[in-house]
Amino acid sequence: MSLFLKVKISPEARSRFLSSDIPSPGIYKDWLNWLEGKEYSGSRITEKDIQDIGYGICKTVGDYFQVWSEDVHLEGCKEVYDPGSNVWKIYRLGGGHNYIDLVRDLSVLRSVCRYVDEESTCGYLVEYNYFFGADSKKDTAIELLGNESSILDEVSPEFYREANEHLEVWEKAFFESEFCSES
Repeated sequence: MSLFLKVKISPEARSRFLSSDIPSPGIYKDWLNWLEGKEYSGSRITEKDIQDIGYGICKTVGDYFQVWSEDVHLEGCKEVYDPGSNVWKIYRLGGGHNYIDLVRDLSVLRSVCRYVDEESTCGYLVEYNYFFGADSKKDTAIELLGNESSILDEVSPEFYREANEHLEVWEKAFFESEFCSES
């Protein structure tokens, strides 16, 4: 699944976030409600499954993003920080469809809201299938509100529009880059 995060965060807060310990997905109590509406094979994911999600060798959020950038199964991971506007964007063109992995990834990303400097809406995160098209019944949007985050009932057209704009540009650059060139 593709991911797009856009958040307004100061350089100092971003640095604190990247050096922070990775939060347990269990701190968010809305995962089971979110998973209830999802179709996936295997047994239903439980609260214990969520509590047991680990991060391997990663200790900090920065470690986790480093692993993302090196993982060949996560196509086209990129981050861009604009210090002029304090806007940080993270793109991922592709990745797994495993819901345990999605809970893991979304937990890390949504925890950025605990580090923002404002109490107002600071951003959003959208998870969807960029390559095969949006599906508001399957896709996920998380609104980042000051020190909280919440899973929305559906992804807004504006979130899709902005995510698509950025992912289209990144897709073109990624597939024309040395990442995809033949040796």
